[in-house]
Amino acid sequence: MRTRLALARASTPGTNRPAGVSPPARAHPEVRRILHSSRSRIQRQTVPEPDTSSSHGHGNTTLPYREAVEALERDRLGPNPQPAAGKVCLTFDDGPQKGTEDCLNALAGTVPATFFLTGKNMASDPTEQKRLVERILSEGHQIGNHTYTHDPQADAEYRKTYGDLSDPKKLAQFEDNFNKNEAYFRKLLGASSPIFSLARLPGDGRFVTIGGKLVYVKQTEAMGMAHVGWDFEFGTSYISKKTKKEVPSFPHLKHLPWQGIDGVSADHSGFPSAGNVVLLHDRHWNGKQAKLEAVIAKLKSTGFGFGKLDSSGKCA
Repeated sequence: MRTRLALARASTPGTNRPAGVSPPARAHPEVRRILHSSRSRIQRQTVPEPDTSSSHGHGNTTLPYREAVEALERDRLGPNPQPAAGKVCLTFDDGPQKGTEDCLNALAGTVPATFFLTGKNMASDPTEQKRLVERILSEGHQIGNHTYTHDPQADAEYRKTYGDLSDPKKLAQFEDNFNKNEAYFRKLLGASSPIFSLARLPGDGRFVTIGGKLVYVKQTEAMGMAHVGWDFEFGTSYISKKTKKEVPSFPHLKHLPWQGIDGVSADHSGFPSAGNVVLLHDRHWNGKQAKLEAVIAKLKSTGFGFGKLDSSGKCA
């Protein structure tokens, strides 16, 4: 049964923005500091000149027109003062790797998530890799197939590597990246049956359209896995060595700080919607467990719960 949390909202005088929400009384002091330190900096975002380019964290491409317009409209409206109470589903890409432990610690065995695994990223340390995957599973999280190599990533790289998949050799190459990842983790875990029913293409794979079709998404699903996209993305920030300024972990995560949480970036200034699939990357939270805890606390205090992906890859 889905629990609908009561909304506890307040508005900043003269605006339709949410006032800062105090963290739970039992929150770690560092989480409270992060949530409170930038409360006064929560502002409506000025709408930039329309720019439909986005790397989605992995490579430069052009968003489909409809998606670009929707993204700009969400930014124009600014933070949603009263998002509908409901569930969102957290998903983490590219692990296990540095940062996976921090993510698991922040989830604390109480917030469910799905980890899309990439075998190559920690193949040099299979003992630690196995430990982390076993912890993911033992704490009730789901796992998904994110290919073994995490390549290709950008739109042009997909087209060059796989074409439209009509060439049998390129089709086999495409499927092998998923199959190798399945075989790798099955061996690592000592599993005798398939372990992945969910999948996510790296980078721009889910956006590539050839002949009017999302060819790579369709082929992924033809392999018997539900392909999982995303609706909202969180990241962190770092200090650029070149400019000495704080920049988001990916350029398209331009809303920094998100909802006044220092060091947290997002692709939208407001909140996710009920039923959204939320994308994060394990490595961005390496050494930043408290920041992820602050994001979770903010979502909870705004009325959100956390769900799991169903067999079709939808948030339930």
